[in-house]
Amino acid sequence: MTATTNRLYTIETKYVGDDQGKGEQGIKTEVTMVANLNIVTEWLPEEMSPGSIFVLENAGEVGDQDDPYWAVLSCPECGTLGLITRKQMRGVMPVICGSNCCSAQFMIQDEEVVPKKPN
Repeated sequence: MTATTNRLYTIETKYVGDDQGKGEQGIKTEVTMVANLNIVTEWLPEEMSPGSIFVLENAGEVGDQDDPYWAVLSCPECGTLGLITRKQMRGVMPVICGSNCCSAQFMIQDEEVVPKKPN
């Protein structure tokens, strides 16, 4: 595994409104997301930290013919492992974390993670 110094993004979300009649407004949540990808050369899933990416040995051979699976990415926010496609790797399509507890959305540009605001 290669070691890199990762920058971090801090994403703030604000909830403004009535929380089911409880009158709570202005709730702030801060989420930290790794800003740089860390390319690993060995498949060691237990050692993949948030933002680590492993390019599949059979990249381009599995999945949709127009947009095959390309790599395994550890979500830069929560660390959940997931497959990403060639278009996601090239920054053409956004990546959305598949975890039940994380809603990270981001684009990959070169080896950087660029947070994308949810619609």
